[in-house]
Amino acid sequence: MTLAVFAWGVPSALDLDEPGPSNVAFLLSGLGVLTLVLFWTGLPAVLGAGGIVLGRTQLELAEDRRVPLAAIRVGGAAIALYLLVSPTVLL
Repeated sequence: MTLAVFAWGVPSALDLDEPGPSNVAFLLSGLGVLTLVLFWTGLPAVLGAGGIVLGRTQLELAEDRRVPLAAIRVGGAAIALYLLVSPTVLL
């Protein structure tokens, strides 16, 4: 899944016209939060990180910075909640 997000998903989203990359970043971060119920798969961390990376690339490029900032915040929340929910991550 990591390879799919970072080798295909993020580069493909960067080829889209604005606001496409910002929306994809928010979608990835949102999916990271939604997959918290599947925490043992590691999906929340991968999807949240993908949303953060893509959101950071759009901060200076996007006309409206609200969506990239939301993607970064939601992605960070997905990773933080993943670390809180999954006790085996810290072992």
